[in-house]
Amino acid sequence: LRDASDTRVARRILEKNDVVYAALPLDQLKLSCAVDALYEEGFVFSGVLPLAQRGIDMVRYQRLGDVDVVREEIHLKHPFGQTLLDYVLGQRSEFERRT
Repeated sequence: LRDASDTRVARRILEKNDVVYAALPLDQLKLSCAVDALYEEGFVFSGVLPLAQRGIDMVRYQRLGDVDVVREEIHLKHPFGQTLLDYVLGQRSEFERRT
């Protein structure tokens, strides 16, 4: 989100989509500004995509918008998946409390 026009476009995208994803390359050392900007817009960590883009690992963020997520309706086999889901939903709840 470099300038006002980028911000306007980003807001329009967020308003028109239930779920928006952002993937950032983990080989970039200066990502904290981008992560902070995503966090302020309600994006939460949702996973790592190994070797996803030209052999570079990506970290994925998502913004769920107004999608209703019922934790009890999501069944995950692996305990780590459950831990990750709890973390993502907790981050979303934290954003909702801030706004």
